[in-house]
Amino acid sequence: MPYNSPVWQLLVQFFVACVLVFGVVGFAVGVGLLVSSSKTIAFFHAINRWVSTRNVLKPMAVLRDTEQIAHKYRRWVGSAFIAGGAYSIIGLAGWFDAAAISAMLAKGAAIPLAATAAQGVRWILIVGSLFGVAIGIMLCFYPNALGTFEKFFNRWISSRQFVHGRDDMNLTLDNLIEAHPRPSGWILSCVMLGVAAYSAIVLFAR
Repeated sequence: MPYNSPVWQLLVQFFVACVLVFGVVGFAVGVGLLVSSSKTIAFFHAINRWVSTRNVLKPMAVLRDTEQIAHKYRRWVGSAFIAGGAYSIIGLAGWFDAAAISAMLAKGAAIPLAATAAQGVRWILIVGSLFGVAIGIMLCFYPNALGTFEKFFNRWISSRQFVHGRDDMNLTLDNLIEAHPRPSGWILSCVMLGVAAYSAIVLFAR
């Protein structure tokens, strides 16, 4: 995307506006710590809420066995894989126009890069479709080979185990600010005032 395009300019303005809002809020918090530390800290105690991702991800981390259904109706499922994969391959090989897509998504010097990316996505989809056709053939005609393939490649990775320990509540910064509210207020108000002022200059001087 060219840097002088309207979309790029809009994104830059939105980002600068977000930084400006962040700076104003940070400056207000710093002033609050200087003027009334106890009320400001009590306010954040009241609005702070900890949302654990482990509870949200729990339904996604439960192992659900769909192999029995797939093997029970293996010819229907396999036929669907073969038909869908074959149609996808034909479409990607014969009808996919990377040049037209890149011209639609990019302008000027960015068109060759967009075309390369589109071709890469095209070949990834073709390989995936070929893999789907192969799975469909094994479902229909070689179920024992598919069982061996599944035993070798099937691995269950729990997202809850991955985020375990990273989801613990860390209040080191909060405790540090509560222990030194006035120095924290001076640092926060000065830094955020500079951030807000610079963002306002960039945003309104355009």
